[in-house]
Amino acid sequence: MQAGQSISYYEFASDSGTGYGSLEAFFYHDVPPATQHRIGDRGWYWWPCFPGCHPDGDPVGPFQTEREAVEDAGGIWDDLSETHGAVG
Repeated sequence: MQAGQSISYYEFASDSGTGYGSLEAFFYHDVPPATQHRIGDRGWYWWPCFPGCHPDGDPVGPFQTEREAVEDAGGIWDDLSETHGAVG
């Protein structure tokens, strides 16, 4: 994917707080995306996606920060983790 300068994977959070599934957060910065999905303005986006796989939906965003994108997705953001909960 050429649409972002930063790509991270996070787990969705269940009601009990445990992780499941995967979402990809990425920063889009006016580079034509190598994807069939339409991406609008510059900013952080997320979509359901496992590492190495095609996304399972359209991108959601833009957001000002990666954290806002992950939290909008219902993902796990961990302030105590060096990776903030990113996996993969």
